[in-house]
Amino acid sequence: MCCLRRNNRPTGIFGGTFNPIHLGHIALARQAYEELGLDKVIIMPSGNPPHKQGLTIASEYDRCNMVRLAIEDYPYMEFSDYEITHTGYSYSALTLTEFAKYYSNIYFIIGADSLFQLDTWYHPETVMKYSTIVAANRDMHAITELEAAVSSLEQRYNARIKLIHMNDVPISSSDIRRRIMSGMPVDGMVSASVAQYIKEHHLYSGSDIPE
Repeated sequence: MCCLRRNNRPTGIFGGTFNPIHLGHIALARQAYEELGLDKVIIMPSGNPPHKQGLTIASEYDRCNMVRLAIEDYPYMEFSDYEITHTGYSYSALTLTEFAKYYSNIYFIIGADSLFQLDTWYHPETVMKYSTIVAANRDMHAITELEAAVSSLEQRYNARIKLIHMNDVPISSSDIRRRIMSGMPVDGMVSASVAQYIKEHHLYSGSDIPE
């Protein structure tokens, strides 16, 4: 199965809806790879995200193709369709439980906002059991807020958490979809290959915006 090969080297897993994947996502994966000395970063589109119900999402086929295009110039980034090919909701706890059978040193990459919500996830204790959490602030939260959240999670779950340093990248998938629906360019927000794919396949021209 894709990506499931025994490996004890530090491996990043970066999941998300990627609707679409943008340059902020790539910057986060690059920073985690470089700052933590990871062997690779597995980029994993979610199949049926439980927190995105009611939102029109590009097809799994298109989201996977856009991820492949976005990472093609980064040999240390690896695409995985693991969550796409599994039925039911895409829960990180279930994915990490399976990947931990093969990878003994997992770094699970999230944004700082997710760090504050982590204990509301499906079986957060499992997420933190099988991975080191990697969170990037992007200058959105005061360091004291982050340190308090980290301390709380470490005490409650015996979590291992790394905060990486990253400049703010003011890009969101919802802004990209909004601009496309309004006929505005998305240069500098997605890679040229992803922008061309969106144009050729007429994606997001009538999608719902909230995210």
